[in-house]
Amino acid sequence: MTTTSADAVLNDVLISLHRSLLQYVVDAWPWTDAHSESHRAAMMTSAADQNEIVDRLAELLQERAYPVTFSQYPDFSNLNYVSLDFLLKRIVQNQKEVVADCEEAARELAENPEDGALARKIAAAETERLKGLQELAAGSKP
Repeated sequence: MTTTSADAVLNDVLISLHRSLLQYVVDAWPWTDAHSESHRAAMMTSAADQNEIVDRLAELLQERAYPVTFSQYPDFSNLNYVSLDFLLKRIVQNQKEVVADCEEAARELAENPEDGALARKIAAAETERLKGLQELAAGSKP
């Protein structure tokens, strides 16, 4: 795999992370009550951690002179102004898709030691994030 095609795969990972529902919710201001405020804080921390990975990927691609593309969010507008408890199941589902994207990138980059290792590390981090989000969803109101 050429460096440019490896960079394209990493840019796809960046888009998957940067345009995830978790990132969208940071700006969507989900409604929370006293019960779910701690869930909101945990979710925002997780989103910030995910965004750090996006920043590092963007820096790496820029260092390689690859034209970074951030793309657009899918249409999540039907999820504005809803409760966090309502959103958590959808965030978990979307995070499963993010993990699948990262795992696919790791497979595609398996022949490239540096980029493959990076993709595997990101996939592992996103899998851990998924577990945390699943725990939050399990503790949310029915």
